[in-house]
Amino acid sequence: MLGGVAGVAMFLVLAMVRRRSFKLLLGLLLMMLLCAVVVQTLAFISPRSTSNLSKSEHPLDYLRSRLASAGTDSASIGRLVLWTDVAHRILPNVWFSGTGPGMFRVAFTRYRSNNYSPFDPDVHWENAHNLFLDRLTEQGIFGLLAILLLIAAFAFNIGIMIRAPDTSYAFASAAIGSAMAAVLASHCFIGELITTSFYFYLWIAVSFAAVQCAERPTVSPVLQLRNSPKWRLALACSLAISVALIWHAERNWHAEAMLQAGEDAANSGNMQKLLSSKREAEAAMYQVGTYHLEFARLMVTYLSKPHPLLDATSRKRLAEAGITSASWALQRTDKPMLALQDMILLADIGGDPRLEGWINDLKEMDPYWYRPHEMAAWLMLRQKKVAGGLREATIALELSHFTPSTNDVWNQLLSLQAAGASK
Repeated sequence: MLGGVAGVAMFLVLAMVRRRSFKLLLGLLLMMLLCAVVVQTLAFISPRSTSNLSKSEHPLDYLRSRLASAGTDSASIGRLVLWTDVAHRILPNVWFSGTGPGMFRVAFTRYRSNNYSPFDPDVHWENAHNLFLDRLTEQGIFGLLAILLLIAAFAFNIGIMIRAPDTSYAFASAAIGSAMAAVLASHCFIGELITTSFYFYLWIAVSFAAVQCAERPTVSPVLQLRNSPKWRLALACSLAISVALIWHAERNWHAEAMLQAGEDAANSGNMQKLLSSKREAEAAMYQVGTYHLEFARLMVTYLSKPHPLLDATSRKRLAEAGITSASWALQRTDKPMLALQDMILLADIGGDPRLEGWINDLKEMDPYWYRPHEMAAWLMLRQKKVAGGLREATIALELSHFTPSTNDVWNQLLSLQAAGASK
């Protein structure tokens, strides 16, 4: 909604710049105010007085409920908590160099506060839910300056086009400029994604192309362009990049196909098919850890189910294969906490002696996540270390009040403590 308001406001400003008419701007602003009043009225008038539709079926109920709960519901409060953590905990550590593109979750895991338990104790935000905070955290101060310079260049180009003698250029530029304003306003509340980044750069390129079209209504003959060495070099580079992208797409598609085959094998209990799919998928995208992490999770899923024909040696071999995949993904994905969690689960299944050390590593990596403390509590319960187990279970319970497994281990440790005291 704010994006729509920003887009209309920008269109009015550009219209005023074009016609230099403040009376037109005043009239359009009054019209906007009237429309806003109508929308607010429709949003807050209960439809049940004039309709028999249920609350879930009425189209205005959702809008009205969101407006009424703005600033108090979990969706809006969660963003406020996230932005506070970004400003006070994450940015002081990464503002200069950034975390790297797509690696916000790693910094969030390391520096976040303990204020997310009321919303989702397993939350690991993948971005800052704000375009400018995304750039600052992931690409540092230079990345933020780069996007601000691009926006400034876009605004400069639109300003030139608005004053162009040709009216068609002016109207097109007003539409493009208002759309960019709407997008930037809406992206103050949502994260930057691959698709939104693509269209952002495309919009910037359109503004430069529009300026060149307005300044140069005639272009050089096509034959002269084709005979240019620069054109041949550009064509050769484009073909090389296209071939590389096609090869990468084929490898990615093959890895996805093998991942689906691995999921089917894990669900059907076909161990050999699971292992062969794992090898092919990881070989297809060896340079990244995404598919290694996915297959480590499939190993956990497979070994968590009862398989009467699977002996202890085979279980240990599968667990070691999953640990190898998860350890590769540990430094090559934006989900190192999940990779380490899978390593812990597989180590527990396979009897790996590194289990306790990995639990401590996960507690250091993500100190405000309840899962490593819960895992430590279960381990100490088996080892009959009641005091240490209760300490870990209490921490897990404070970080996640309503998780059944956390309450279960805490109650079992309390029972064991009471039994020991009675003796």
